[in-house]
Amino acid sequence: MPAPVFENAERSQMIPSYVSEILRRLDDAGYEGWLVGGCVRDMLMGRSPGDWDVASNALPPQLRELFGGAVYENGGERHGTVAVNAGGSVVEITTYCVDGQYIDHRRPQSVRYVSSLIDDLARRDLTVNAMAYRPDKGIIDPFGGQDDLRQGILRAVGDPQKRFGEDALRILRAVRFCSQLGFEPEKKTAEAMELCAPDLMYISGERIFSELKRIIMGPNALHALLRYGDVVAHAVPALAPSVGFDQQNHHHIYDVWEHSIRALASVGTDDMCLRLALLFHDTGKPASFTVDHKGEGHFYGHAMLSAEITRDALTRLKCDRHTLEEVTWLVHM
Repeated sequence: MPAPVFENAERSQMIPSYVSEILRRLDDAGYEGWLVGGCVRDMLMGRSPGDWDVASNALPPQLRELFGGAVYENGGERHGTVAVNAGGSVVEITTYCVDGQYIDHRRPQSVRYVSSLIDDLARRDLTVNAMAYRPDKGIIDPFGGQDDLRQGILRAVGDPQKRFGEDALRILRAVRFCSQLGFEPEKKTAEAMELCAPDLMYISGERIFSELKRIIMGPNALHALLRYGDVVAHAVPALAPSVGFDQQNHHHIYDVWEHSIRALASVGTDDMCLRLALLFHDTGKPASFTVDHKGEGHFYGHAMLSAEITRDALTRLKCDRHTLEEVTWLVHM
């Protein structure tokens, strides 16, 4: 899905005054400051960013001195990010760095500070997230993110297998961009997503659930979940038996997974609990499957079994109690 790339004047108008003030204070103190990551991507698409992230050559202690009240974020000084309260929001400022060794498929053990913004952008996941912007200097785009944005393409920065091997959550983030933005991974990136998907077992339930909710609520959830069902099933193993499971019943033209996803996509994007329930509502079918003497498939008692599977899966995902109870009740109905 091609995306418009908005012009500089239009982008500048999207930046809140408190974010501009942070960039100004960095300049006045003799440091660099650039907007980076998702906020740049969103501005280029004409979308209002939900979060504002800044990269700077200032070191964390210097940032804390410059912005009184700033606190270390995301692993403290070891990972180079401080959080600044401004305008009633939190802006994260990260010192230019390159990542050290990844050992848990999620975060580097350490980072090494560098003086180059380009080196900092090179460690990011996708080209559309590896751009930097300042109203007075324009876009820094060393990896072709603007072209990929125009074409609706997701492309890993550098070696896609390495990018996803470093941080497996990036795989689900790519699925989320497919669902929310209608983008499509290019061939090598898509292959690496599938190849590295087993590493999702190392990601915490909270992180997976956060991405899963965004995936199922996207306007393009149908396409994303049908295309990457196997990937999502590695993140949520309770869903795996449903993917490709033939119902062998003349009342059902789709396998269990496609039936569930089409049901999910048939309801509006304003009811997360209902969409979650439709995602899980037939998870008990594979385990309850029987075939009669005519070769017709049946799923006796699958609703109760689906509810049990749903409760266990959402518990593992650290789902909040209210959502867990409502979704489980809907599945059991």
